[in-house]
This record gives sequence, structure tokens and C-alpha cells, in this order.
Amino acid sequence: MKKFLKNICLGLIPLAIYMVFIISIDPYNYFSDSFKTKNKSKISETNNRALNQILSLKNTEFEKIIVGDSRAGALDKDYIFENYQLDFEKIVIPAAKLNEIDDLVYFMVSNQSINEIIIGMNFNMFNDFAFSTRADEILKIYERPLFYIFNFNIFKLSIKILNNHLFKLDIIDSKPTMSKDDFWQQHLNTRSKWQYSRFKYPTEYAEKIKELDDYCLENNIKFTVILFPHHYDDIKVLKSYNLMEDKQKFYELMKGLNGLVINYDYFHERTLNIKNFDDPVHFNDEIGKIIVDEVFSNSFQWGVSNKDKNFTRIINDS
Repeated sequence: MKKFLKNICLGLIPLAIYMVFIISIDPYNYFSDSFKTKNKSKISETNNRALNQILSLKNTEFEKIIVGDSRAGALDKDYIFENYQLDFEKIVIPAAKLNEIDDLVYFMVSNQSINEIIIGMNFNMFNDFAFSTRADEILKIYERPLFYIFNFNIFKLSIKILNNHLFKLDIIDSKPTMSKDDFWQQHLNTRSKWQYSRFKYPTEYAEKIKELDDYCLENNIKFTVILFPHHYDDIKVLKSYNLMEDKQKFYELMKGLNGLVINYDYFHERTLNIKNFDDPVHFNDEIGKIIVDEVFSNSFQWGVSNKDKNFTRIINDS
């Protein structure tokens, strides 16, 4: 019996060493920020921006959230606070899918006293083929320390951070090797075509959106949906796959919501100007501030509200 217990104890030693190692390096400061290095924060953020950002909220209380993909992430929360005295936290996953946005919203509502939700979406997300489970993994890590400790990616990241610290390595920022014009065309020829060539009307997503809208109404949560602008080059790819009727159906769904929906994704002088975009689906900082000003002043010169009788009218160049 003693030999058996001794073997168990010996077997647990490597496990204990591993746990101490992960908790000590702690790439995302899940337990503490006692291990500090010059590049730890940057390495961790680069490795997984979504996990880094969501875990940073772990010990924070907040009431207002902006949830979505990188386009929602482009809304400047400091600009919102400085100009409208509203303190928002952003919950962002790059290239987020609607099922992930739904998971993130309900998780935050169940863990915080949320009274206002803004979600960013676009028709290119409203697709039965657009699905991902990244949010599920992140939220498991958020809730359960053992998922963090025994996650292989966290282990590899801890090794990378320690290696960088011991050998005093510098972090070199990667710079795009492509011109804006080349990158623009590549996006249209790859991502835009890939998204719009595989489309199926997502009945389940439509139901989830309506359920979230009803939930917010019943629980007195202010709910806003922003349909972010795409450059018209991307809209033309959508049209080439004969999806305008499906987009119209999407607008009709948005029109029927109780919450406020503002559409910026239509044929407009700003969506025709390439200078307003970093790529066909990502607007620049100036456009982000215009959207913020319209949404928070409730004064729409460009955006079309679902309270407007013309909301479901798709404006194009024909």
C-alpha cells in the first residue's frame, strides 16, 4: 500500500510542476499578473486577441456592451465615453459568426448587470454556412480554470513567453507585403466570392435574432443592431451571386425587430469611396466616428433606421 501511494505521489510530481509552470507564467493573467516581461502582453494578444480581450474583463463589472467582429471592434469606446459619457466594454471575436455573438451576449447578460447591448452584423454573416465554435472554447476557459491550465495552446504560449524572456528576443511587427489595391482585389476574389457563393437562408439564425430581441424587450435592455457599411465593390460581388432578394428578406427581418436597427450597408456616396475603407468590408476610423455620432445622437443622415418606412428598400445603382 505504501509503495502504491508512493508511486501515485511520484506520478503527481510532473503534474504539479506543470500546473505551477502555467500558473506562474500565466499568459493572459488569468490568476495574477505577477510574471511580467517586456513582451508578454504583446505576445499573448497576438496569439489570440479574442481570448486576451475577453479574459481582461474577468474581474470587471460593466453594464453596456458592444459585441461583434472586428468591425464592431473598430468603434472607439473612448470616443463614445468622451463625447456621450457612456461607458461600454467591447466583446469582440475577429470574423465572428452570429452563433458566437449570440453565445457571447447571453453569457455576459448572465454574468453582468447589462442594461444596453449593441451588436454589429452584416448580411455576409447571415448565412447558414457561417458557423464557428471559438466562442464556446473561450467561454469555457473564462469559467473554468482547469480548461485554461490544461489547454495545449496556453502551454505553447507559456513556453514562447518564457523563451522570449530568457533570451531577450525582440518582437518584430509584421508589415503587409501587398499594396492596398492588390489586397483589395485579393479580398474580393477570395473572401467575398467564398462567402457569397455558398449561401443558405439561416432560419435558425433568424429565430435567434428574434429571440434576443424579445429577451431584451422583456428585460428592459436597450438593444441596438448596426449593419456596418461594406464598400460597393463587395456589394457587387453579392449581386453577382443573385442574393439581393435574400438580402431584402434579411432587411425585412431587421425591420420587424423591437430594438433599433441602423443600416449603413447600401449604395451611398460613402460606400463608393475607397478612401473610407481599409479593405472592402472594413471601414476606417473616420467612418467609425460618423457611425458613433449618428447612433448616439439618434440623428441619422446616412444610416437608415428600421423605424423608417423606407428601411427595407435596398438602394442600388440601377
